Amino acid sequence: MKTIIFLFSLLFIVPLIAAADNAATKSQKTTGQVLEIGVKGMSCEFCVAKMTSNLGKLPGVAKVDVNLEKKRARVVMKSGKTAGVKRIKQAIVDTGFTPGAVKSGG
Repeated sequence: MKTIIFLFSLLFIVPLIAAADNAATKSQKTTGQVLEIGVKGMSCEFCVAKMTSNLGKLPGVAKVDVNLEKKRARVVMKSGKTAGVKRIKQAIVDTGFTPGAVKSGG
């Protein structure tokens, strides 16, 4: 009986492990250019959430991390896409904040 339960559980665990491995591989393939930009005027978590949402809506953006303490936004582009700095700065202005210094790289 234990053998049957063990084999039955493997039917569920092995596909989950494979799916997680595929997701990690896909994540590595979908990231491209990284851009860090200062954001002046943020004062709360609502500001962070709004900034994250608006930057995440831009075409080609794979991931956005906004840090309130450092007053910075980190934008990771999808593979093969490049960050339009003017467009990102405009999204920051449209959200009600002031864009700061831009740093490109990882």
